[in-house]
Amino acid sequence: MLRRFFVRSHRRELTSSRQPSRQSRQRLRSGAAISTFALIAAALGTATLPAPPAEAVHGNPAGGSGKYTQVIDWIDWTEMTNTLPGKGTRILPDGSTGVVWSTPSRISGDMWRTSRCTLSNVRTTAVGKNETGLPTDRGLSVGYYPGNWMGDGLSHLYNDGTNYTAGVAKKPYATSSNLPLGIANLRDSSTQQFQIECSAYLVTSASQPAKSQLEHFPNKVEVPMEGIVFADAEASSWHIPNGQKEYISVSPIPYVASQNVTYRLLESARTPGCITNSVVGKVSVSTPVGNRPGIKMRPDDAECSAKVRNGYGPSSVMLLSNMRTGYVEIHGGGRGAVAFGVVSYMDYGDAPESYGVAGSAFQPAWSGGELSDSGERNIARGKAPYEGDAGDWYNLSAATDQGNVATTNSAVVRLGALTDHDDNIAHSADASRDNITDIDDEDALPADWDRVIWTDIGQKWSQEITCSGSNTKIAGWVDWNRDGVFSAGERSAVTSCSSAGKATVTWTVPQDAKRSTINGNGAATFMRLRITGAPPNGREAEDPQPTGIAVNGEVEDHQVQVQLPNLSLAKQVDNTAAGSLGLSAKDWTLTATPKRGKTASGAGGFDSAYLPQGQTVLSESSSSPKSAGYKATVSCVPHPNSDIRTPSSTVNSASKTLDLATGEWMQCTMVNTAQPGQVVWSKVDDAGNPLAGTVFTLASPALNGGQKEVTDCVATGGKATCPNGSVDQDPRAGFFKVSGLTWGEYSITETQAPAGYHLSSTTLTKTLDGSAPAAGTDDDTPTLDLGQVTNSRIKGSATWTKTDDRGNPIKGAQWSLIPLDSNGRPQPDQARTITDCVGTCAQGGLDTDANPGAFKLAELGYGSYRLIETKPPTGYILDATPRTITISSQGQVVALGKISNRKSAVPAIPFTGGSAADTFLIAGGAVLGITVPAMMIQAYRRRRALDS
Repeated sequence: MLRRFFVRSHRRELTSSRQPSRQSRQRLRSGAAISTFALIAAALGTATLPAPPAEAVHGNPAGGSGKYTQVIDWIDWTEMTNTLPGKGTRILPDGSTGVVWSTPSRISGDMWRTSRCTLSNVRTTAVGKNETGLPTDRGLSVGYYPGNWMGDGLSHLYNDGTNYTAGVAKKPYATSSNLPLGIANLRDSSTQQFQIECSAYLVTSASQPAKSQLEHFPNKVEVPMEGIVFADAEASSWHIPNGQKEYISVSPIPYVASQNVTYRLLESARTPGCITNSVVGKVSVSTPVGNRPGIKMRPDDAECSAKVRNGYGPSSVMLLSNMRTGYVEIHGGGRGAVAFGVVSYMDYGDAPESYGVAGSAFQPAWSGGELSDSGERNIARGKAPYEGDAGDWYNLSAATDQGNVATTNSAVVRLGALTDHDDNIAHSADASRDNITDIDDEDALPADWDRVIWTDIGQKWSQEITCSGSNTKIAGWVDWNRDGVFSAGERSAVTSCSSAGKATVTWTVPQDAKRSTINGNGAATFMRLRITGAPPNGREAEDPQPTGIAVNGEVEDHQVQVQLPNLSLAKQVDNTAAGSLGLSAKDWTLTATPKRGKTASGAGGFDSAYLPQGQTVLSESSSSPKSAGYKATVSCVPHPNSDIRTPSSTVNSASKTLDLATGEWMQCTMVNTAQPGQVVWSKVDDAGNPLAGTVFTLASPALNGGQKEVTDCVATGGKATCPNGSVDQDPRAGFFKVSGLTWGEYSITETQAPAGYHLSSTTLTKTLDGSAPAAGTDDDTPTLDLGQVTNSRIKGSATWTKTDDRGNPIKGAQWSLIPLDSNGRPQPDQARTITDCVGTCAQGGLDTDANPGAFKLAELGYGSYRLIETKPPTGYILDATPRTITISSQGQVVALGKISNRKSAVPAIPFTGGSAADTFLIAGGAVLGITVPAMMIQAYRRRRALDS
């Protein structure tokens, strides 16, 4: 067979007319009639593998001028069974059946196309002229090379390119096509009849199988046939009135009995200037089984080689639709021949090879060239040729000159508006190969759709497509999980094409779907659409499958992108306040928790994870105690590779909740900022009471200059805060707080103690970081408590002795000790009573000297005091003189010496209690009672004397 290549100049036609000079064909040899039969792949059943276009013998598009170089696969007749050797040829004797396989041609990878043809019922009805050297005088000669006779027309249409350029012979006498296509009559003037039947197959093999292997080759898959194309392969001639009367005839057997066979002219060729016409008649023809209706092809005069120098033709090629087998008769005045070729209109998917082979035979819509009195560009009946049989006759050469030849439009059952033929399977990385060969027929999807699917797992996603055909089935596949295979779970619901030429294909997005974008993921995915229609045998359209060959329909593969909602979550850490003690992003685990579906999490975040559309809570956790010292904020923007600039997704920063929109890829960033810390401590005395007036040095490598001087801030004037310039920000006396500190090791050392207290030599050192407790429920500042610094008070003592006038100690005196403030003012509310200790001193008493009249105040704190006697010894006059005691250094002893009291002039009232005191008071009262009345009587008498 000759591999066909397909050329079109109009987007809606499968073939285009050539220039008239390239359409004309001439036959050069009188008495030769050669016919060509081509079988068209049809829709009779379902194959599970792709049906390729190319067959055994390949025509060269540059060599021939035939319009169907890409479409017709010619069968070569080498290695036919049951043949005998003849003179330069093989002979299939009468009564024999011969089987031949075409040389397999690769369509992709390990897949090959081949055809099997059977010639049977061979019958010689006229032996013809005697020819010596033949093993028999009855039979067919197989393997004729068109162009061996220079007047042959078929060699100008189809050849291997050796002797021709664009149908023109390079040398006038080197005209062979070099293609062994012909089946010829055995002897000059002989007539042969036979039956032909052909089938097309696909075989799988790592290397090209030999023709001899194919009969018993396993796993052959038959591709159904649609019809036959035939044409002269060796020039026929009809001499008037006497001479050679050459013709070929065919009686087709309809494959689908309920449908008629249609006859169409594909092309006809003759030498320019030749007026001999190729004609065909619908007549009764002779066959091995008797006369049957058919067509007879012949010229209406002598062939062109007899009329024009170096002439060829006329030769015609016709299509007989709905034919798979039929009867053929060849009569040559000299030698006649016929050739057969399989014609397949095939469409293949062009997705990457991993998606498998998907193809469809399709039935193009033919127009023009039909042997019919009606219809645009059809061929009307004309005048019967000289000696023409009874019937309707049609002038094929004139029809060709008038442009009334068959052309094909897009398939009847199709996706979109266009369908083109693919002569091989063109897998491509981006499913674009079918777009750039011939025409771009990948047009089912809307032109303005950007091939981006915005959806979510579990949702239904639909796409409207354009289509054509009735009683069709349409299905689509999307490689949702991007595994390079179209699986059953990735198929849409099956639908059909409406009368309006529309269909809506609906998928349910599977659970394992992945986001597939060129920018974001570096990999798109693929969609396959298939439509199937009812085959000619009347069965319903087959169920579309992701791979394999459908007998009537079309395949379209498209690269698409799938935009599922995705989230990238990243952690950023601002360690400005943490210094060298800060954490890294990996110290946190970030988690996205959707309201439905699985959570996504990762240390430091995650690059990209599917999340269902809707609300997702963003959170974080860390095993490090330091993490408490960070404050987190969240912000979300479209991912740089998300293909969107203005998102529909929103984020609530306060609740850290992302509302993720369908198909959008958002990038959320959680920024953890280390919070500046603070250190606190307190200054107390020995009793734990706060002490004001201290100065400390706060030292740390984290401080500028390594240290700060901290003076105790004591708010005055009713203020509750310290001044802005104060390092200490705690307004309470004896309490310290230094804020805004970078994490690190801090130490405090007292440099100035409160007045009256010893300077502490203790240095407190601790490390401030995020693990420090928060300052309070409303203040999360990391707060390091360095503890308390205690100051011991400076203490001294005071001594004195209570004596009489002669310096003898006397007991029983009491005193009041009143502290003085810094201005020397007494503090009476802090006064303490001192009682003379005699013998054993009471616990807690101030006087620690047990000797009568001797006083010692030990452990007297720093400061000044006023000492006043409040009770003298019995019989002595009180000495209320204030005396000042000042303690200014540790261990100081203030010696007041002897403090004497004078005896009373009147016996002093005893104050020690008892009967003596009572008697004394009673006697005094009696004296007073007598004296007062006497004095009153005396005064009365003086006044009377004066009055008189």
